[in-house]
Amino acid sequence: MMRIMESGFSRQEDKYSGGRDLSGNKRTNKNQSFDQKFLKLNEALRVSCKKGYPVRVVRSFKEKRSSYAPEKGLRYDGIYRIEECWRKIGVQGFKVCRYLFVRCDNDPAPWTSDDHGAHPRPLPELPELKNALDITKRKERPLWDFDELDGCWKWIKPPPLSRVVAHTGKSDGKKSITVREKLLKEWVVQP
Repeated sequence: MMRIMESGFSRQEDKYSGGRDLSGNKRTNKNQSFDQKFLKLNEALRVSCKKGYPVRVVRSFKEKRSSYAPEKGLRYDGIYRIEECWRKIGVQGFKVCRYLFVRCDNDPAPWTSDDHGAHPRPLPELPELKNALDITKRKERPLWDFDELDGCWKWIKPPPLSRVVAHTGKSDGKKSITVREKLLKEWVVQP
């Protein structure tokens, strides 16, 4: 499963990520007023592309353009990896950040009746890349990849260390676990 997605960030502090003026009472402005840049959230997605980090995707029923959108509410769609990212001139004449997401999950997609998860497949030819700007492609093996021997997606190298300590909320004297430890527990592939 491969999808091209545009950056749609709309929080005011990330105005360069979304490219929309959200000051005053323009909280839901649909018109772009400046170019999107690879800053903050867009840069985080670009780093995920460069390193091959997995990205969790949640879809909303509000995205009417997508045939994969749920009929109501939110739906967790699984683990994806960003294979390429670039900027292009959008419909309103401003640059928009675009990403090629590829599903790389061991569980079947929620919209299918498959018994297995996604398997690696070749990337498609994207005609829009001919006029793209700031194209980013990964140069090394991704950190989250398909292991042929085990037949599943997993961390090829250990996940990156986090500098943030996650507090469990328990005050029973147990040691707080780091975000890295929490992620490792979450990402362990069960045989």
